[in-house]
Amino acid sequence: MHKFLSAVGFHECYTKRQLDDILKDVLSNPDEEVEVTDSLNRRIFQARKNYANNMGISIIGEIDQRGFHNVLFSFPYLIGNEITQEDEIQLQKYAEKDAYAGISEDYNIGVSLIFSLINLTPIIKQQKEQLNIQYSKVYLSALSTEGKVIFGVEKNDEQLKLENDCQISRNNLIQEAKNGDMDAIESLTLEDIDLYTVISKRASKEDIYSIVDTTFMPYGVESDQYSILGNIESIKEEYNNMTNDKIYVIDVQCNNINITVAINERDIIGEPKVGRRFKGVIWLQGLLVLEN
Repeated sequence: MHKFLSAVGFHECYTKRQLDDILKDVLSNPDEEVEVTDSLNRRIFQARKNYANNMGISIIGEIDQRGFHNVLFSFPYLIGNEITQEDEIQLQKYAEKDAYAGISEDYNIGVSLIFSLINLTPIIKQQKEQLNIQYSKVYLSALSTEGKVIFGVEKNDEQLKLENDCQISRNNLIQEAKNGDMDAIESLTLEDIDLYTVISKRASKEDIYSIVDTTFMPYGVESDQYSILGNIESIKEEYNNMTNDKIYVIDVQCNNINITVAINERDIIGEPKVGRRFKGVIWLQGLLVLEN
């Protein structure tokens, strides 16, 4: 049973039989089905069905010699609203299944950004043909089963401009440090020491959420799950057309990264509104933009 089924409106899906009924519906009435041949000459298919706008269930399976569709695994998905531009996105196959993770070095968060790929069949085909293609654009999205809404931090235009300039300067220093510039490494070290000192002094008198505006941290043992705190930029309400569960689709700006997050109304504490912040645990996904 997939942990994040609730995020796309299947909150009451507890048993394998319930999941099998959903998968049968996807296989019999898919919105999209793509078939490719992999490097082992297996016929692999991906079937997707939307149960709300841009979200639903995707199935990866194998077609046998008799033409039967055998399910290998399935997962819930959400397609993001905005394209994120990265310098280069590397792909890495999971060891236990026919799925891929995308990896990019994002200076805004300071760690490698790892997400689970939604559109798998084009990648399987390109891996078979051994095409060396570089990807740089992705629609980032996320599913969440635990989240809360907290107040935002009010800032004027001058503060926002200063933060943006500082972030650009820091990103440039990180790039220079990766290229071996010792002065850049020393500058980053001194910045971190100064930042630690300032935060330590403020934390003794202020609430931590008034000091820390947004965060993006790895969560647990899964490489594509994160704990985030980000500003709510926009909100839409969607309804699962099978269960009628209400789902919040929230555009979150976190460490200068835009992520579209889906969460079931039952799994969120507080009322999402623009200007407030979303805090929660997410499973990060990405739809690669395939350039011809």
